Amino acid sequence: MLKIKKYIFCLFLGVFFLTGCEPKQKKLFMKTQIICSPGLEKYGDFVKQIIAPFDNAFGDGNGNVYIVKKPIRAIFILTRAESQAVLGHPNHFGREITLDQKDYDNIKNQNMDRTAVDELIKSKPLSPQMDTLGFWFASPPNFKIQSVGLIPHEYYMVLTPEVINTVAAQIKATINDLKIKNIENSILKMTVIHELGHHYTLSNLLINGAVPLDSNLSEGFANWFAYQLLDEEERKLMAEAAIDQPLPYRYYYLLRYSNVSSVLGAMITKTNYIEALQNFASIIGGKLEFNGSPLTVGA
Repeated sequence: MLKIKKYIFCLFLGVFFLTGCEPKQKKLFMKTQIICSPGLEKYGDFVKQIIAPFDNAFGDGNGNVYIVKKPIRAIFILTRAESQAVLGHPNHFGREITLDQKDYDNIKNQNMDRTAVDELIKSKPLSPQMDTLGFWFASPPNFKIQSVGLIPHEYYMVLTPEVINTVAAQIKATINDLKIKNIENSILKMTVIHELGHHYTLSNLLINGAVPLDSNLSEGFANWFAYQLLDEEERKLMAEAAIDQPLPYRYYYLLRYSNVSSVLGAMITKTNYIEALQNFASIIGGKLEFNGSPLTVGA
């Protein structure tokens, strides 16, 4: 069962500790299928336990409650090769780009409309594919997974136990003071909740499809979401993993100290991607480019 610090977050079995609100809720993933490649079935029950408590609503700790409209249809637990094949598909929604200082300033200051932002994002190169622990995506029509076949146009999650176990072995070799008994399960839990973070923050926005997303915003908020739902040892584990990942995965270090309501409201309630990017730029203020040069984002 997921335990959450009352003073930090308020998503848990429909009880909103900080807001006092109890909107009408329903379990979001009751009908979510867990589909495993042969030999990976042992991970299915644990994943079911992780997703079971989640409702269709969550609060941000600042009196705001957000409603997610659609569930994840299925979670695929795949081999590394199958995962890479899905991730490399050129048409699936969920691929990412990375905006820079100039892009944020243009979005913030030039009153760009959605078409202009779409064109800007399409002009950016896709973020390089990594050997991934897992990912969340919206499938286009007639999307095919080798071991599954054609899947409907819905939301999905992919988990890659082979990569999770490799990362666990690396962390075991480098960190001696973790009190976690089963690091593999903890990384699996961390990965699932990170991908749920994508679903809770982005799924309303992508119901009608979307161009690739800014990785600073999407990965920063997915890790922010996961941070709220992990215990102290698991947070340490997530920080260790984030250090070895690209910069967007580390923005949660700042977001956890910020009032993120304006970004969540724009993404989830208003489904206004431009406003979300504008508000995100205002929160992060300064950032580091990948070469380490300090930059200022937003005025």
